[in-house]
Amino acid sequence: MFKERRGYKWMQNWHHLEICEALMKVYRGEIKRLIINVPPRYSKTEIAVINFMAWCFGKKPDCEFIHISYSAMLAANNAFQIRTLVQEEAYKKVFPDLTLRDDSKAKDFWRTSQGGVCYATGTGGTITGFGAGKLRDGFGGCIIIDDPHKAHEASSKTIREGVIDWFQNTLESRTNSPDTP
Repeated sequence: MFKERRGYKWMQNWHHLEICEALMKVYRGEIKRLIINVPPRYSKTEIAVINFMAWCFGKKPDCEFIHISYSAMLAANNAFQIRTLVQEEAYKKVFPDLTLRDDSKAKDFWRTSQGGVCYATGTGGTITGFGAGKLRDGFGGCIIIDDPHKAHEASSKTIREGVIDWFQNTLESRTNSPDTP
């Protein structure tokens, strides 16, 4: 599916397998908080955001995700890529039970017919009214933060503290279960 979607062949490396195994631990409930630190262009977003969320929707179509990035546009683009991926014929052959609601046309907010949600926004963006995860046993979705601030902002103590404050006082309250990663 990757080649059809991106136009070139996936170049697998050892760190991709490490990332996938860590994500599987999140899915199985063995890890609640995961931080992946790799340099830019090492496929973190492709694996941990786009493919992981698409795979989770295939396994449990009622998952609820909140996806955050430093830019609302970047987060929306990632959510759009997930939505596009889950509508591909190759994906449907593997996960035939997942369907999107007819009214799910937005890039940054869409729903599955089975009650799943993908909501994407920028750091500090509006998340009131949205939740991640399900109040049940087993995986029900999660919050995925990919690049919460721009690279040059990482050296600013003020910006870092602002992101941490928003995360602790706003974003963390959006989990629907104490077990939601």
